[in-house]
Amino acid sequence: MLNLKIILRSLRRNLIYTWTNVIGLAIAFCFIFLTSIYLIHEYTFDQSYPDSAKIHRLVTTNSASSRSANSSSYPYILSSSYLEKNPSIESLVRAYNNSYLTQLVRPSAEREKAFEEKGFWYVERGFLDMFDVKQVSGDFGMFDVPGTVLISESVHQKIFEGEQIIGKRILVGEDEFEVTGVYKDFPSNSSLDPRFLISVETMKSNPDYSDYFTSTGYLMFKVFMTLNEGADIDALEAQLIQQDKGGESQGEKYELEPIEDYHFSTLDIARSFGPKADEQLVVWLVIISTCLLAVAIANFGNISLAVALDRSKEVAIHKIIGARRTQLIKRSLIQSVLLSFISFICALILIEALIPIYSQFVDRELTVAIFGFRTYLILLAFTSMVGLIAGIYPALIVSSFKVSSLFNSFSRNGGSKSLIRKSLLAFQFFIAFGIISAMLFMNRQLEFMMSKEPGYDFKNTLVFQSNWFQGGDESTIQTFKDRLMAMPAIQDIALSDEHPMRALDVNDLQKPGFRDGWEKVELLSIGIDCHFFEFYGIQENYDADVISLFCGDSKVALLNETALNTLENEPIGKLLPSYYGKSKPGYLVQEGAVSDFHFNSVSEPIPAMLFMPLSYSNGRANYSIRYSENTNVGELIQTIQQMFWEYEPSEPFVLKVLEEEHKRLYSSETKMMQMMGVLGIGVCLIAFAGVFAMSIFYGRERLKEISIRKVLGAGVAQLFGLQNRVFVIAMIISIVVAVPVVIRIIDSWISQFAYRTDQPLWLFGLAGLIMLGATLLSSGWYSLKVAKSNPVDTLRDS
Repeated sequence: MLNLKIILRSLRRNLIYTWTNVIGLAIAFCFIFLTSIYLIHEYTFDQSYPDSAKIHRLVTTNSASSRSANSSSYPYILSSSYLEKNPSIESLVRAYNNSYLTQLVRPSAEREKAFEEKGFWYVERGFLDMFDVKQVSGDFGMFDVPGTVLISESVHQKIFEGEQIIGKRILVGEDEFEVTGVYKDFPSNSSLDPRFLISVETMKSNPDYSDYFTSTGYLMFKVFMTLNEGADIDALEAQLIQQDKGGESQGEKYELEPIEDYHFSTLDIARSFGPKADEQLVVWLVIISTCLLAVAIANFGNISLAVALDRSKEVAIHKIIGARRTQLIKRSLIQSVLLSFISFICALILIEALIPIYSQFVDRELTVAIFGFRTYLILLAFTSMVGLIAGIYPALIVSSFKVSSLFNSFSRNGGSKSLIRKSLLAFQFFIAFGIISAMLFMNRQLEFMMSKEPGYDFKNTLVFQSNWFQGGDESTIQTFKDRLMAMPAIQDIALSDEHPMRALDVNDLQKPGFRDGWEKVELLSIGIDCHFFEFYGIQENYDADVISLFCGDSKVALLNETALNTLENEPIGKLLPSYYGKSKPGYLVQEGAVSDFHFNSVSEPIPAMLFMPLSYSNGRANYSIRYSENTNVGELIQTIQQMFWEYEPSEPFVLKVLEEEHKRLYSSETKMMQMMGVLGIGVCLIAFAGVFAMSIFYGRERLKEISIRKVLGAGVAQLFGLQNRVFVIAMIISIVVAVPVVIRIIDSWISQFAYRTDQPLWLFGLAGLIMLGATLLSSGWYSLKVAKSNPVDTLRDS
């Protein structure tokens, strides 16, 4: 109790130091805990199922392809005998999900409540057990009855707003289903997120799908297996490929990937599953949060050491009256742990306020509930450990004071203690300068990418993806275009089967053939009308009569500069095969080239592109729509939507604003900058709060010296510089050490971009000026106060 009273009295006496330490540690703990929540969320993906460690998904890799030609879809009939022929498989289920498909969903009796949804899964009954689908209401026993559906709780709330739903009917597109049950949403840290579960038996009862279950040509079903304990996975993979005959001869290999590994897997990007982990974001969050904690600990130790030196005479009195060294160490460590505990409580309050913002930033549904009581105990232990680490050195210094020297001048406390304080200060400056300068370099690269012209005009442009295909819906496509052009707000329209800024899939680039050098290039093939280049302002050096061929039925092909430069043989005048991998006569390559433009982000290399007439693309028609200035874009989109639903009342409406898509392309880099900015501010707040507290310490320590100098004629500016010299020297040393480290980190980070801006060294100078300004602002108030103090009062009181 006596120790606690002494500690509390010391904390009250040094309120500035106390709250600087508490706030610094609270900010560090807050971001460490938030990052811990994020890491727990990411590294526990797909671990909530009863046998999650035993569940595997079947993936095919093709080593014969120059690109990553991986797949996780198989014919239904091919996997029918796996369970019977392979004793190491405990259970097997197949599931079908069209990840490209968005459907209109609405109650049968209330069509005005229609909304767009994804997540329609046709599954075998075993899926419910394998993935522990939890029943909320209704009857799962009717699952295999054709025409029934189970819906998730979130969909239940969205459609029926929580009212009784069992037995009611909903329309999914043009198909009607009876709702027989509601299930609990899959966890947010699950790569599976089915919103609707429909039995495979419903598909089997539909004549349109009959071939899916009898032919090996339909690579559509996901295959999930639960393996028996001790199963030899390598042997099972070999057995499966042998049973399916011939896969190995084509360069294909079967892999059984644990479902728990998918989130950090490099195998394939299955659109049916959730987005994989952003490993770069994870790494940077860990690094910067660790730096934040390191700065807070250094700051804590530095200020605690300053407080200890300030209390040296009090410590001497305790020693004189019999206090042992162990008692002094214990008292100092208890004080450090107490401050850490107060910081821990403050951090928990900050987390509650910041977790919604943090969740939005990392694009995850995070909650402190992920911790649990045991995790809180671990965090509390971590907090105590930090308090001990931060307080151990000041405690040893306090306990080692010699009574004979404690009543002498403060300056006799020893140069080693001063060196340690300065080293801790320099370490804080090192981290702060590193983060500030890295922010400047990263922001320059991001601004370069955001401002770099992609090679086409995307302003005031909407892209509407229709449900109509060339080769079957030409009349509807043209009629809809004519109706759009009749609208006053629309200035121009172009048609194509692809649109700029669409994220490219692994299968979008394909080899067109194996002769005449075509095998040297993988092409992105785009069907366009004769107005496409003019609409987007894309430069090309073709005659007008060549471009006009794209308005008709001529089988011509145009290549961009990248394609021409990549091909080994001269392609002009040669026939490009119509079908990939076959040498059939096809499109005649015209003389000239289309100027390169960035189909996607400027951080990625420009793909080799081939342009063919839209009439031969057989692709879905995309309308590129240029609207006039001062157009109410919301009203225009609503009008186009109503017009589309006149043609397709059961289909979803898909439209993109290219200016918004342009921002989306750089969302990852923008998040990186936001993260660097927020955590950088946190580091600087801690570091410069420490500078403020240390300026008070140094000012008090040198008060008599400064008073004597003032009596001898020293000016305010000279005294101000004298007090801040220690900060400036520590800052310069830290900058010299930090510059090569930052250069290496930025070089590594920027190497991922195909197109990079220059990184001038004057940015280091700017970071240094920011550091200098922040340092002088932090230390200036008390330094100026001491420099202007009346030396008579100081010398008289001493």
